[in-house]
Amino acid sequence: KIEWVEDLRRVESINMSKAAKALRRSGVRIKSLAAGHTALNIVISDLSSLRQRMKDSVSAQEVALESVDKWAQADELPALQDVMHQVFELNQMWTETQGELITQMKEYKRVYEHILEMEKKLDHAKKTLSQWEDKEKKLQKELSKNPKDIAEVQQKLEHATNQKEFCVVDVRCLEYELKVVKMMSVKAGLLDLSQTMTAVGERMAFIGKAQHDLAALIPETSERSETLPTYTGARDSSRILFDTKSKLRTLLPPTYRGATSQQPPSYSSVTRSESFGTGIKRYNSAPTKVKVSSSYSTVEDPNDSFESD
Repeated sequence: KIEWVEDLRRVESINMSKAAKALRRSGVRIKSLAAGHTALNIVISDLSSLRQRMKDSVSAQEVALESVDKWAQADELPALQDVMHQVFELNQMWTETQGELITQMKEYKRVYEHILEMEKKLDHAKKTLSQWEDKEKKLQKELSKNPKDIAEVQQKLEHATNQKEFCVVDVRCLEYELKVVKMMSVKAGLLDLSQTMTAVGERMAFIGKAQHDLAALIPETSERSETLPTYTGARDSSRILFDTKSKLRTLLPPTYRGATSQQPPSYSSVTRSESFGTGIKRYNSAPTKVKVSSSYSTVEDPNDSFESD
């Protein structure tokens, strides 16, 4: 009956987890209806959920091993008291090591958040381009009616056309830049994550070896023995813990956003001339670093111009 109850609880837990996941992803989809980029928002949400589950797993591990240590200390077996207390100390190193991977997962999630920011900037540029195109068409239609203030309308039309051409350059610039940023950011994020996983795995191997050596200190015995063997491993267990701590100190921590991948700069193969009126474009053979924000600094908002229209 107890096993049946445990199985039922396990099934309920799995179902609740699936329901929570479906609810969370549905919420992300609903929030993305207006802004778009649903798939990318789900990626960010899933990575956040993964990181939280990793943190919960570490916390559950700490609670479980603390309970085991308390149980062992309340027992009258010196071998279990000493070994399990040292294992509990090892778990503190294990927790710290896993924390580095959890931290790196946060950095990896930022890769996709950065890409989402770029996507939104491109959306804004396309929206601005569409607005200037509409204004240009409106002025062309007005000019075709031979208005009295034809010179003023022509001036407005020329201005709108120049702004539209400028926006075309902005869109092309950001489209290329977005592609480069995607490749550079994802590659850099994977390299950093892989480096952290490798470093963490190396540390965990030492911790696992130390736990194995501690367990080996518990003297062998059997039900046939009339007396329990005397535990003599207290000094060895302290040495194992000390050596493990010393070894972990010699291992360099994983590089967070280090030489392998700093925040990728913005790139574009398109540079604009200083001549605003002509909207001349120059296409370079090699990518040129540019600031993303600069692409908007010279483009006017069509809603701020010609209020009288």
